[in-house]
Amino acid sequence: MKNRILYTFLSVLLFISCTEKPVIVPEFVAPISDRVILLEELTGVRCPNCPAGSLKVEDLLQLFEGQIVAMAIHGDVLSEPLDESKYDFRSADAEELEHYLLPFWGKPAAAVNRIVSDGQQAFLNPDTWSGYIEAELAKEHVLDIQLSTTYDESTRALTVNMGIIPLKDMSGTFNISLAITESHIIDAQLNSTVVIPDFEHNHVFREMLTAVPGDFLASELTKNEVINKSFSFTLPTDDDLWVAENCHVIGFVSLNEENSKEVLQAAQAEVVH
Repeated sequence: MKNRILYTFLSVLLFISCTEKPVIVPEFVAPISDRVILLEELTGVRCPNCPAGSLKVEDLLQLFEGQIVAMAIHGDVLSEPLDESKYDFRSADAEELEHYLLPFWGKPAAAVNRIVSDGQQAFLNPDTWSGYIEAELAKEHVLDIQLSTTYDESTRALTVNMGIIPLKDMSGTFNISLAITESHIIDAQLNSTVVIPDFEHNHVFREMLTAVPGDFLASELTKNEVINKSFSFTLPTDDDLWVAENCHVIGFVSLNEENSKEVLQAAQAEVVH
C-alpha cells in the first residue's frame, strides 16, 4: 500500500515538473532616440525572396515608427521587368546607387545608415535588420534635419527646403542627399516560383535630386549654425506613375570619408500634404 502511495506521489510530481510553463516574452519597445535611420532595401521584381524582404521593411516601419525611413532600390541585379510587368523601376540613378552600396552578396539586402559590418554595407538576412537599427538608434544624436515641400499641382513643380541643424561642432567631409520615392504601385513581382500580378510596391526609389553619393555640404559643422538648402524638381507626366500624392522626399546627411559613408541623420516629407 505504501509503495502504491509513493508511486502515485512520484507520478504526480513528475507530471507537474514536466508540465511546460508559458514563456512570457516582453513586448518590444523601440529605443527612445531623436535619430532617424535610413534603411535602403535592395530588391528587384525578379528576386524570388524579395517579397519577404518587403514585408520585413513594413514590419520595421511599424516597429520603429517615426525612427526610420525606407527606400526600395530596383537597381541592377534581378531588377529587369518580368514579362507580366507594366513598369520598369530601374533607372541610371538606381543602378548607380545599388553599386554604391556594394559589397552585398544577394537580395533581399538592406543597408542601415550605410554602416559596414563584416565587410558588408548591405545585409542579407532580414531578421538581422532590426538589430542594426537598434544599434544605430543608440548612437549619439549629432544633427537634426527639417524638410518642407511646396508642390504646384498645375505645373507639377516641386520645391524642397532642407534645414540642417548641427547639435555639436564636427569636422570631416559631409554630404547632403535628397531622393524621391513612390508608393502604392501595383505591378508584377516574382515570389518563389510564382508571379504575383498585383503586388504592392512601396517606397520605390525614383530619382536623386542630388548626385547619387550626395552633394558636398561642408567640412566643418558648427553647433546650432543652421544650413539651409533648396531644391527644385518637376515631376514627370505619366498616366500611372509619378503620382504626387504617393511620393515622398527623403533627405539625409552622410559622411564622405575614405573609410566611412555613414548616414548621420535622415528625414522624410510628403510631396503633397
